[in-house]
Amino acid sequence: MKNKIYYFGGLMKIILIILIFVSSILLLSCSSKSNAETTKTAEKVSGTPVKTSLLIDGQFEEYLNLTGIIKANSQVKLVAEEAGILINLLHDKGSYVKKGAALAIIENKVIAANKAQAKAFFKEAEINLKSSQIMFSKKAISENQMKISELNLDKAKASFDLANARSEKLTITAPISGYVNARYADVGGYINPASALFEMVDNNIMKVNIGVAERFIKFIKKGSKIELSFDAFPDLIINSKISFVAKSIDPENRTFSVEAIFKNPDGKLAPEMVANIRMLKKKHDSSISVSIDALLDSENGRYVFIEENNIAVKKVVKILAIQSDSVLVEGLSQNQSLVVLGHRSLSDGDILQVIE
Repeated sequence: MKNKIYYFGGLMKIILIILIFVSSILLLSCSSKSNAETTKTAEKVSGTPVKTSLLIDGQFEEYLNLTGIIKANSQVKLVAEEAGILINLLHDKGSYVKKGAALAIIENKVIAANKAQAKAFFKEAEINLKSSQIMFSKKAISENQMKISELNLDKAKASFDLANARSEKLTITAPISGYVNARYADVGGYINPASALFEMVDNNIMKVNIGVAERFIKFIKKGSKIELSFDAFPDLIINSKISFVAKSIDPENRTFSVEAIFKNPDGKLAPEMVANIRMLKKKHDSSISVSIDALLDSENGRYVFIEENNIAVKKVVKILAIQSDSVLVEGLSQNQSLVVLGHRSLSDGDILQVIE
């Protein structure tokens, strides 16, 4: 009997401990729930924290971003006009020469002999004419005979001028001031007429060739300002103007050829480099633009949130143009407060707490 009493008493203690443990858990749960509801209520009362920006009418500039290939404004190939053997090379690749400087000499003995012969005939004709003039003054010959002597001199001079011109073409001279960019013949080699000898480049003045799609050509005209930048020289910015706009489209790539000329600073730029071109496409006055981060997407299009009396108001907008991280929009007005931070978690009608 005594053992039963002890057993019953022990059982009661265990039950009491369990009841105390369960009660503690329930109290903690209720307390947590109460705290959460209190926090939620507080947030609801104070509003979602956001930052806003006042919308102001301003000027929005829309730019075209294009690419082009740099060319030397003067880049020419020199070809031989007469045949012969290249006997002297006066300037080689990399040399800077002025216009008219001799680059190479070709030897052609036949041309040299013809020049000497023509020179002799010319001098002979001069002597004959002087004799004819003296004889005509003394009436020793007729006027026709004297005129024949004059014509013979003219023919001899023409032959000499031709031979001299051919002889001069054996000396290859620079047609422009610039660098010898390439050489295609070696000393001792035989040169045929029309054979390429040198390539010369004047890279003090450069031009950029731009292929412009036909949908953009209406924004481009001669004299339009452009800004050039270069991947090879990130810090180099050059301002120029459009100097040429093609009147017909290239059928191969469906673009209009556009050119601009500019000075090459310190000779840094080289032909065939790529240039990035930035050109004003359109200027919008009294326009509203927003940061691209302020825009949100929905099934019905793009929208933003405007703060009105600490309430989030959803505004659907129409995008008119995008430039970098700015967007020209329709559907907003000046002096509205655009939500720019904290807007991604908002719903229409939410209470807001604007943070300065």
